[in-house]
Amino acid sequence: LGGALELASTEIKFAFDPQTHAVAAAAPKRSLEIHGVIEEAMVFANAAVARRIHESFPTAALLRRHRSPTADRFERLQRAVRARGLDVDCSSNLALAQSLQRIAGEAGDADMAFLVKAMATLAMQEADYFATGDCATEAFAHYGLALEYYTHFTSPIRRYADIVVHRQLLAALQEPSETPKPTELSQAWVGTTAMRLNERNRQSKLAQRESTELFQSRYIAQLSGDGQHVVADGVVAEVRTNGLIVFVPKFGIRGPVHLRDKTGHIRLPLSTLTGRPRDADTHIDGCSDFSADAGRLSIRLPIDAPAFHLGGGANVAFSVFDHVTVLLRVLETRRRRAPVYMTLVSRASSNIRAYRSTLAPLDRTFR
Repeated sequence: LGGALELASTEIKFAFDPQTHAVAAAAPKRSLEIHGVIEEAMVFANAAVARRIHESFPTAALLRRHRSPTADRFERLQRAVRARGLDVDCSSNLALAQSLQRIAGEAGDADMAFLVKAMATLAMQEADYFATGDCATEAFAHYGLALEYYTHFTSPIRRYADIVVHRQLLAALQEPSETPKPTELSQAWVGTTAMRLNERNRQSKLAQRESTELFQSRYIAQLSGDGQHVVADGVVAEVRTNGLIVFVPKFGIRGPVHLRDKTGHIRLPLSTLTGRPRDADTHIDGCSDFSADAGRLSIRLPIDAPAFHLGGGANVAFSVFDHVTVLLRVLETRRRRAPVYMTLVSRASSNIRAYRSTLAPLDRTFR
């Protein structure tokens, strides 16, 4: 569809041991080309039905809209992309779709391309159901799909909204004299039902997210049993005032990496320099000049940093889209869903910049 956005979705697929019922595997669900073909056909069907029921019931059709995001919602995305020498045009849905496709080709990094789409997704407003008599026709549009009319029609076995739309379409295809006017054709009923559907949809998304996090937590706990280290590659998704948000594609986990505690003390793990998971709980003393903005974080190492034989100090810097390695562990609590937390293990060598031009060779054990 021209102008439709291809946004990020991190749906995780779990496999379970049939004997113990323990989580046996967890990975992002693979999307096949045929899935895209089916989805496009469903979108065309939904759009055609939306237009038809609106023609028959101008004030009582149950449609779904996706309002345009405001320009300020894209500021973080634009700053992060520009820091990499790229550009994104957010002036319209078509311009944004073309920019995302261009960045995916120019970046040469599938993880970065995914995160750019994820940041664009976060900038969007939620789509919602509405009764056509409750707003002007200009407000019907679906921004993400670049459609003037849209509804949910193709999945009545799993969504009540689709059942309502099926009933409305049946009524639209019958002669007015053939059947009494059903409840589903009342603007007041459709408007109230739309609000309930929106609320239940939000609740179902929260339940799905918590279920995913629960099984991710259990899986990491199983992998880290008997003192095993669960180390995985990640990508910096966001810079915070106390550290980083890192996305781990292998497990579909996104979470914080704290580099400064609540009292303001810098907690840079020694593993950042050594690359050894066993050093993750040892912190480098004497770090200073903690600086974090929207797209970059830097920490100045002490003169006697173990991996650097410098006459001055060195600056450890991280930017959005940098690749890092993290150690994943589960925080033991009494809660049913114990949170997964990450500790920085290593970073790309280009993320350490010496203040002086002379840098002695690193000890081989720290490479």
